[in-house]
Order: sequence, then C-alpha cells, then structure tokens
Amino acid sequence: MLGAFVRPSNAQGSATSLFLTGSLGYAIEAVPGLELRADFSGAVAGPRALIAEAGARYLRVIDPSRRTFRIYAGPELELGGFFTQGGDKSGRFLIRGALVGGIGITEQIGIEASGDMAVAAGGAGTLVFGGASARGIVRF
Repeated sequence: MLGAFVRPSNAQGSATSLFLTGSLGYAIEAVPGLELRADFSGAVAGPRALIAEAGARYLRVIDPSRRTFRIYAGPELELGGFFTQGGDKSGRFLIRGALVGGIGITEQIGIEASGDMAVAAGGAGTLVFGGASARGIVRF
C-alpha cells in the first residue's frame, strides 16, 4: 500500500493505492545477505498505476544460530518507473527505499513486512509516497 504525501495541487480523488507485486531475487553468495531484486507491481485498488523497478537489499540474520524461525532485517533500495493510468499518464522516474524485517519459517518459506518511502519525479509534478508492505516469500 502506498499513499501520496505530496502530489500536484490539481490532483483529484484518493491518494492511496493497494498494489499486488511479483518479485524475483538473486542472492549473491559471495556477500551473505545481499540480494539483487526486480519487482513489477500493479494497483488493484485506488488510483491505477504500474511500477517496474530493480535494485538490491541487504538483510542480516539477527540470531544466526537458529535453523528455523530466523529473524532478519535490513535496507532495500530500488530504481525504476512509475506509470499512472489516469489523469496524467506520463511515466515518472521512481526511487524507493524500505526497511525490511522478516521471519524465515524454513530455509525456503518466509514472511516479511516493510516500511516504504518513494519519490516519483517527472510528469505533471513530483509524487512522494509512504506506505507499508506485507510479503510471502518462497525461495528456490
């Protein structure tokens, strides 16, 4: 979910959207905790928009001695594009940062939550978003 804290003065309607996101990640074995990511998101409620972004995150396990229910946390940073489907249809450059925390239930399955901040620059005006995410993770 993202809500716009800053948007053009002529914007109308809700400033909050609920997104459904698909993500791909690749863990860098040489640097434990570093993962390259690519995300594609589409709004399923609120103002319609699409987001395509790529970046990285660095998550550290808080108690490495545990084999199950590992707790981890760290930052995530991604760059990409924000594309609205109403009003101003121009694409915008997007930079998004997040603080992520999660629980690894097994080596392959986990759940995560994050607090997100994003800036989408361009179009009829810069947008500044804040929000939160909840994710289910399946690793191969």
